[in-house]
Amino acid sequence: MLSRLSRRGLGQAVCALPVVLSPLLAGTAARPYTLVVAGLCGVAGLYAYTVERDREDPAPRLSWFGLFLVVALLATLLQLIPLPPFLRALIAPGSDPTLRRVLGDLHGYPGHFHALSTDPSATANEALRLCGYLCVLCSLTITFGRRGDGARLSRAIYLSAGLVALLGLLAALHVPLPPPLGVIGEGVTRARLPACFLNSNHMAALLAIAAILTVGAALSSGWPMRAVWLLLLVLLDAVLLGTLSRGGIVVGVLGQAAVLLWPRGIGATATLRRTLLLLCVPVAVLAVGMTFAHEAQRELQDRFAATSIADLTTPGSKVRAWADAWPLLRGHLVLGVGRGAFEDAFQGTGNSLSGSVRFVYLENEWLQALVDFGVPVALALLGCLFFAFRGGATRLLEAYRRRQFAPQRVAAFVALCGVALHNLVDFNLEVGGVALPVLGLCALVGRGRFPFPRRALLALSVVVVVAAPILWFAAPSHDEEGHRLVGLSQDPAGSRDQVLRVGTAAVRRHPLDSYLSA
Repeated sequence: MLSRLSRRGLGQAVCALPVVLSPLLAGTAARPYTLVVAGLCGVAGLYAYTVERDREDPAPRLSWFGLFLVVALLATLLQLIPLPPFLRALIAPGSDPTLRRVLGDLHGYPGHFHALSTDPSATANEALRLCGYLCVLCSLTITFGRRGDGARLSRAIYLSAGLVALLGLLAALHVPLPPPLGVIGEGVTRARLPACFLNSNHMAALLAIAAILTVGAALSSGWPMRAVWLLLLVLLDAVLLGTLSRGGIVVGVLGQAAVLLWPRGIGATATLRRTLLLLCVPVAVLAVGMTFAHEAQRELQDRFAATSIADLTTPGSKVRAWADAWPLLRGHLVLGVGRGAFEDAFQGTGNSLSGSVRFVYLENEWLQALVDFGVPVALALLGCLFFAFRGGATRLLEAYRRRQFAPQRVAAFVALCGVALHNLVDFNLEVGGVALPVLGLCALVGRGRFPFPRRALLALSVVVVVAAPILWFAAPSHDEEGHRLVGLSQDPAGSRDQVLRVGTAAVRRHPLDSYLSA
């Protein structure tokens, strides 16, 4: 019995390892960190299969969140299938004329088939990431599927955020941190305590999730553990405010308040004193901290002051980008521009922003899903999310009717709702350091509905582990291609023919990249 429990605990630790390490390794969406995290996801899937293969339980079941990943993965793989020129011109009229013009000079179009994605290399990387995410969600569902495992999985999430916050404090004390742990704050990120994340909004998203979960942990614990959670909550909230992220701060504060004020049924009066304590202690500590940090207080006030309509709609703003993305969507209504291909496709539309600002992502996750996948697939994805959130709300409503209060489950559901709202104005889910903790929330909130054979998990995990090093060399990003071309062109020993050969191959992989084409 002891060995079985130890084996189970080891399995949970290995499967939760990508959730804990992802913010430390993938605070950016750049390679090679994305491939490293995807490889870790594959290893977690393999280990989950190995640990659980001898169990006589029925096959694990995917929740609606898992079905969301399956639909997104299948749609992404479909975008990599080469299509005949006439069919591609019919499905994607928005980019086809440009492809004809760019690739025609390279004798690669229209005589040859071409993938639907406008950047096949980026789409292949995204397909691998989705495979890895599905492996992690399945492994978490399998290894944390028993009663009482939710608290352990929650700890993995706020452990990862706590590590990021501690690294931020070390950076503030001028302790040198190696990349990717260390982030240069000046000119790179607004965060006053930067660590791991190049984008302060992504850092804020992770800290907000962890702070909401920590409130749930404090509510469900007794002393002295409650004091530990309170100290962690103060740390997370202090670093969250230091990110100066309006969306992350609003979501984090409202989410914590929602968990504290959630109706508890029987015993609500008895928990009033505990609730007030949990609410007042971190607020008081943070108020004292902000009083002494006058510069931080002024910067935070300035950030929230710049929320007028005029500020939000200035040239180069995300709101202007949303409006300029609609013509791109009209040209790719059926199956989208390709997952991961938005940057080059948007740059090639000749919109008002393309000459001055380069949008890697649209900064609205749900609107970008329409552009990436097209209307039919995007509606299917949003439908999966609707049923997933409805199922989570139904479970909480049933618990309320039974006069039961599960703070950890409530906190996970509230945090997941906060992530969905935050991504209306951001793209946090594009970064593995946020996406994997969110998958942990999905495992906590979701309920298994669709059978998923363990052999399918094995096959997916093997594909991820094998394909990650292959894509490392075979599918470089357009930024990597550009840096390589610059190096070749500046190398005295390089030849013109070599530059043309490498450049031609790069343009075939990223045909709409204006820099490579030039």
